[in-house]
Amino acid sequence: VVACGKNDKGQCNVNNWRDIVAVAAGDFHTVGLKKDGTVDKEKTQGISQDQIQSKKIGSVSTADVQADIDAYKNQKKDTVEEIQVYIDDAQKKMNNAETEMGRLAEDIIALEADSTKLGDAKTEANNLMNANTVGINFLEKSTGKSLDVEAFENSIRGIPISSDLQKAINNYKADKTESNYDALSAAVKTFRVSVKTENMDSFTKVKISEDDRFDNAKLVEYKSGCDREIGLNAKAIETDKKGIETQSNIYDTESKNKEDYTTIKNDTIKFYDEIIAELEKRITNQVQATAATVDVNQAF
Repeated sequence: VVACGKNDKGQCNVNNWRDIVAVAAGDFHTVGLKKDGTVDKEKTQGISQDQIQSKKIGSVSTADVQADIDAYKNQKKDTVEEIQVYIDDAQKKMNNAETEMGRLAEDIIALEADSTKLGDAKTEANNLMNANTVGINFLEKSTGKSLDVEAFENSIRGIPISSDLQKAINNYKADKTESNYDALSAAVKTFRVSVKTENMDSFTKVKISEDDRFDNAKLVEYKSGCDREIGLNAKAIETDKKGIETQSNIYDTESKNKEDYTTIKNDTIKFYDEIIAELEKRITNQVQATAATVDVNQAF
């Protein structure tokens, strides 16, 4: 057998080999297969018989490398699971903040609608007060079946009245008959009871009875109640807006945390995968390097 090349491991020390039927060589070893199908210590260079039996290259066995691979895989699994806990916690806090922002936004919408309804109720209370003023003035200005219509008009000036009432006033001004007086009186009464009170009837926080609708003092009290509730709603809306701002900050913070932890997780996976790949590559190289010595009988 003749060999040439590097001989730092003695891989070229084969000049005295005889009865060799096949040779396997690598960067650091040369192995000869005798014609009887065996490989003895004298027919290997660069690798010992003990190394052949233990499948070793240098001082690390493939079993040791595989043990390292398994250990790194377990470390990877445990570390990734630990990081995932922080990712899940951040997502949970994001979900909670999002839910709370939605609840507060709905509350603001409800409060604003409530205040709008209260404002409408105040307007209707004013209309009722105007209608009552018309009625009060009519009673005060009437004498028997007659009425100083000019004085009556002056007393209700600036008060919005219905077209029917205005027509009755005009008829009475044109002809101050008893029938026109009765028609005017009826128009005044109709005006008082025909004013819409949809918001007041349906509004539950500040209530007003049917009888109170014809009492201006009660209506003033009712309007004050509406103002009070509108003020409370305004404060509640401001509180909700601050709450939304707080929850928005929490969401942004946790979103950043999730992003950071996800980056750490991905970097960790990459780190372990690179180590594991390198170790697996080492096993592959070792198996290839020792194939001629470990499995030489099967190979030949």
